[in-house]
Amino acid sequence: MYGWYSENDARTKGIVHIYKDLNGTKSIITYITKGNECPYEEESTFGSDCISIGKVTEYVDTKEYKLKNKNLISTYEYISKKGN
Repeated sequence: MYGWYSENDARTKGIVHIYKDLNGTKSIITYITKGNECPYEEESTFGSDCISIGKVTEYVDTKEYKLKNKNLISTYEYISKKGN
């Protein structure tokens, strides 16, 4: 499995997924594919800012994506969908 992240996708859908990579490091993912090919069209809203996270091995959690502050440098908070 390969993980991908798009800030636009996270904002639009309001959720992100946490997966572990080959080294056990947790990564924020918006899309998983079986092959190493970007799931978004390059010229699309989500494809324009998509980055490859690489191979992922284990699902950890799904979290809600919320804009915490509306200032020039925005910070985001990830809230567990389980209520944590």
